[in-house]
Amino acid sequence: MITKCLFPVAGYPYLLRGVNVTCPNQVWSTDITYIRLPRGFVYLVAVID
Repeated sequence: MITKCLFPVAGYPYLLRGVNVTCPNQVWSTDITYIRLPRGFVYLVAVID
């Protein structure tokens, strides 16, 4: 299944372009989404360093 958008979506710049990551905890990334369940939904969050 492929999701196709019917309207233009704003793009966001890649803020780490040119940043030299040399150690842990220098850069963090997060993502959040929801998962539909038969009786509602739950959130899924990922945090990566």
